[in-house]
Amino acid sequence: MPRIPVPFTGSSIISHSAEINNQRTVNMYPVIESLGAKNTVTLKEVPGKTKLGNAGGGPFRSDWVEWEGNLYAVSGTELIKLDDDLQPTSVGNLQVASSRCSLAAGFTQLGIVDGDNGYMWDGTTLTQISDPDFPGGDTITWLDQRFSVNDPGTGQFYASDINAGLAWNPLWFATPESVPDDLSAVKANTSNLLLVGTRSTEFYYNSRNPDFTFDQIPGAVLDRGTNAPHSLIETEGSFFMLAQNKQGGKTVVMTRGRQFIYISADIQDALDKLTVVSDAVGMAYSEGKNSFYQLTFPTEDKTFVYDIGMQLWHERESFGYGRDFTNGIGYINGVHVIGHHDSNAYYKYDRTVFEEDGEIISRRRRMQVISKDGKYLFHNRFTLDCKTGVGTVTGQGSDPIISLRYSDDGGESFSSWLETKLGKIGETKQEVYWDCLGQSKDRVYETRFTDPAELSINNAYLDIEPGYN
Repeated sequence: MPRIPVPFTGSSIISHSAEINNQRTVNMYPVIESLGAKNTVTLKEVPGKTKLGNAGGGPFRSDWVEWEGNLYAVSGTELIKLDDDLQPTSVGNLQVASSRCSLAAGFTQLGIVDGDNGYMWDGTTLTQISDPDFPGGDTITWLDQRFSVNDPGTGQFYASDINAGLAWNPLWFATPESVPDDLSAVKANTSNLLLVGTRSTEFYYNSRNPDFTFDQIPGAVLDRGTNAPHSLIETEGSFFMLAQNKQGGKTVVMTRGRQFIYISADIQDALDKLTVVSDAVGMAYSEGKNSFYQLTFPTEDKTFVYDIGMQLWHERESFGYGRDFTNGIGYINGVHVIGHHDSNAYYKYDRTVFEEDGEIISRRRRMQVISKDGKYLFHNRFTLDCKTGVGTVTGQGSDPIISLRYSDDGGESFSSWLETKLGKIGETKQEVYWDCLGQSKDRVYETRFTDPAELSINNAYLDIEPGYN
């Protein structure tokens, strides 16, 4: 009875047909190991979350942005300052509490927009922009001493006076004209301004033109835009967003130089099934050698995460939701700070815990289909090669359980969950396997782990032999 390795560790790859490919990696992600490792790719658990406190009226509705040694985010109608001890202070109030907010850090001011209104924080006072020439803005960014915003519902963007986010000249605007579409979002990196319309994207630079300081980079026009302005983020030297073309197809793209790279092939069929995507929110963070672009669809209650270095997708869910509850991420003094999308609670990523503020994290991996020439195979034993003896000292997880189920129709329907032990603390020789799993032409296995303990998966093996034709 041969024992063969099966390709268990991997990413979320979702096909239009479950029988073709229906892999899911939830609250775990693949990691490439160094030369000489037992397996080249392993599965690592996403970090737990520890609550730090409550701030503002909630929910959090912006990313956390660092400015002058503090982090800032919007919670309810309040602008929250988080100092380097992670203690919150409400420093001012906004007019509305519902829309997503965009923040940008300048030299002397922090800018905030919520669609209709704009505000500037100077470290002492939060002031609403009252200049009648301020157009509003869904997004705000900072480049070369000026704030820039899109004018909602038009194809125009405006720039502020130098280091003066409260002052806006009615003649200091431009209209990207390569494609006649509305401008959805603006975002800057260290040298360029990205102007994203509903169907096109253009790169601008600071030409020092006295009539208007920003001009288009010749030929830097791309044929995709977005109707999800808050999906646009900049990280690792590239821009990422949920894009659409003039035919309406939605994809996830990143820039490489001044070109778009299509990165959502593995989850494209899942994206195509989403109905409401205009409220998509993009976030980014790095941990060790991994950097992530996290894309959440609030209405659809889904979160997909792209590992930029690995070029692989996984999914994240919080207990009680279909999505990860993270609604904004920031970084200060070695801590990743998180705002909750449904409350005024804020958290930190924490590798020392395996829960989210006491709630379970369900870590699941559904592997690819096992088949051989359309013939039946007897599945005698499924063995999981993973770290064992990981139980907690007391309470839930002291005798951790991992579960397995299987499907013979590509994942449309499953068996009941079959449990086995992962080993109490110190039981590092514990074997993890399931016997007598029947026969199948097309078999998919899925594991689930919900105890508050470490889970690291190296590989899987199958004791298998030919069945009936």
